[in-house]
Amino acid sequence: MKNRILVVLLALTINVVVGQEPHVFLKPLHPNVYIKYMELHRGEVVEFVEMLTLFNLYWKYVKGGIILDHQMLYCGLLNEAFDVLFDEYYKDPEMFDAVKLILIESQNRMYPDEPIKDLDPASEPMFKVSIQTNPDIVCPAAVEGTKPHTYLKEIDTEKLIEYMKSHAGTEDMLVLYNLYWKREKSNDCNGNFKKYCDLLLDAFDIVCDRHFGNVENFAKAIPPNGITQVEKINSFLPYAY
Repeated sequence: MKNRILVVLLALTINVVVGQEPHVFLKPLHPNVYIKYMELHRGEVVEFVEMLTLFNLYWKYVKGGIILDHQMLYCGLLNEAFDVLFDEYYKDPEMFDAVKLILIESQNRMYPDEPIKDLDPASEPMFKVSIQTNPDIVCPAAVEGTKPHTYLKEIDTEKLIEYMKSHAGTEDMLVLYNLYWKREKSNDCNGNFKKYCDLLLDAFDIVCDRHFGNVENFAKAIPPNGITQVEKINSFLPYAY
């Protein structure tokens, strides 16, 4: 069956330019360029570790430049969360200016057939993501009725973590859970990071609902025990990212 390919120039890679946020300057670059830079310096910059963790979660779905249509919303949330972190770290323009030349040189070295002279937010994005709809591929069914993630408030955090660590297909859930609770435990889900935390929760809800399918499956896998929200946060601290 012939695939129907919808080319999305910007939706999943770089958001629309608003106030020249730092992430919009990445548009002329292939993601491999700035990711390589972060990997090289993650031992010096602790923020890069979190950004790399989040980007790798996103990148495994779009590395080939094509994703399935049912993954679009999820990948969009991951990409937007990465942008929030990137913009927060490089909120000082002089700080980002210091690495622009390095990124341009890396781009021209890694992709000599597509050289650039500067990081122009108005340029066409180098890396484009296509959304693929293929009738031959069975996609997870949409979750109807009450969503499994709404049952989380009844679940002991340690039981949920134990489940995610011991069952296949929960890797994304565990990474997102760890990233969120790292912020929650330090009361950092506010201000500039409120949007970031909300994006992580939305992404987690999507993979949680797809994994369990319905509330009944969730209840069978992880029965509730009435642990309070404060106890949940405290019990999670040893597992925090």
